[in-house]
Amino acid sequence: MEKKRNTVCLGSTTDKLDIDVRTEEVLNRVTHEIVVALAESLPKLSPDWWDGHVIQQLTPNQQRFLRHKAPKLNSLDLSAAIRVFTRNFMVISDVRGLSQDCKNFAFQVLDIRNRHAHRTTEAVSAEDNYRDLDTIVRFLKLLKADPLTTDAIQEVKRSALNALAQPKMSNNEERRPAQSSVAVKDKHQVPIDKEKNRLKNDSVKLSKQEALALVSSRTGQIMKPSWVTFSNLNRATGNWWFEVSKVGWSKERFIILNDHNNKILYFFKIPANSFNPAGDFFYIRPDKGSSSIYVDPNDVPVFRDIHPSGPGRVRFGDYLIDSIKY
Repeated sequence: MEKKRNTVCLGSTTDKLDIDVRTEEVLNRVTHEIVVALAESLPKLSPDWWDGHVIQQLTPNQQRFLRHKAPKLNSLDLSAAIRVFTRNFMVISDVRGLSQDCKNFAFQVLDIRNRHAHRTTEAVSAEDNYRDLDTIVRFLKLLKADPLTTDAIQEVKRSALNALAQPKMSNNEERRPAQSSVAVKDKHQVPIDKEKNRLKNDSVKLSKQEALALVSSRTGQIMKPSWVTFSNLNRATGNWWFEVSKVGWSKERFIILNDHNNKILYFFKIPANSFNPAGDFFYIRPDKGSSSIYVDPNDVPVFRDIHPSGPGRVRFGDYLIDSIKY
């Protein structure tokens, strides 16, 4: 089969209808890229490659659909293409130099396809849409797919991130045009509060939701609020003062510290189990079992925990991902 590389142009995602349409287009492109990978490898294996490496690898229903068709890989839908891909992965990986992660992500893409194929009338959340697109982009990169395809879907992913970063509105609230709900700085769209120019106030404190939106917009990192510990400077002490639950360090955790005096967000990413057991690293509140942490804003870029009852071992600066001015 001739290997084709087509220019891809995919639009942005907005409401449920657009998300459904764009997801369909994206999954069609993924199918094409998998078929290209199959075509590079399987026909070289034996004269009866179609029967041995395609038909026999499929489910009975998939076999019935293809049994009387010509031996063309383009006849495979995404589900069948992924099944053939994963069951012939050793051969394909040798040809393309693929890692085992590529196979693992293929199964995740299959889950996305199945959810899309059996979707209900319930709206697709912006977070789920972004996560699906992120998974697909990662898979295509691991597959070593056509960069034009990967870049096009990356653009859809950016649009999904922008939608995710928009402040949620009530059903009775009129939606503003996109250009009036964001401020553009250094080519990054940064969500602002509904109150015009509120972030221009040097003494403003951010909400956790605002900080999450700012960080996501700048870094592309998607985070659930439950994964994130956020702190403004404490009015009484002048330090950042925050707590993490006793099980909070067992999973990957993000920390966002807002220096509202200088209008800078410090963004940290802590790998899972970096601070277990927590009592070896922090002061533990006896009433809650949580880690209690103080950080001096004058201690940049070290960000050492200076809780007077703690061991003072942790330097959060070792986990700093980005500093974001707003």
